[in-house]
Amino acid sequence: MLNTTADGAADIAAANPALSLKSLDAAPRSFGDFTIANRFALRDATTDTLGLCASVANQTSRRLIFDPGSWIVRAGDRVYPVPTVDFASELEPGATGTALLVLARGPGGEPTLLLPGNAFEVSVRLSGSVNPRPVLRMPLDAFDPR
Repeated sequence: MLNTTADGAADIAAANPALSLKSLDAAPRSFGDFTIANRFALRDATTDTLGLCASVANQTSRRLIFDPGSWIVRAGDRVYPVPTVDFASELEPGATGTALLVLARGPGGEPTLLLPGNAFEVSVRLSGSVNPRPVLRMPLDAFDPR
């Protein structure tokens, strides 16, 4: 779904009656150093699994490092920890990355019954940030390459 057009994704979902797809065009949510924008949600009714695709954008001049075990999806007043995530956990300055999240069961093992049209709020905890260029070029008097 990620590597096709919106029409192509809709065609793929329409070809399988167990799949339902919803494009999510909400404005990005700011977390200070980064933003998260929901792109689309896909539900498989056979397995009661919901997949979410979100874009994470680094708004700083530092490399951001994210805690891979801290992804959360909120839907209404419910909070779902996301154990299955495909995301690099690091973003270079000004870069945008794609996060793929899969929710199969709720925190207590119960079915989530989430529909792709829900108002989802995706969040992740920032572990830290580092200077992407920690070494500065300094002239050395004793070393003069000619």
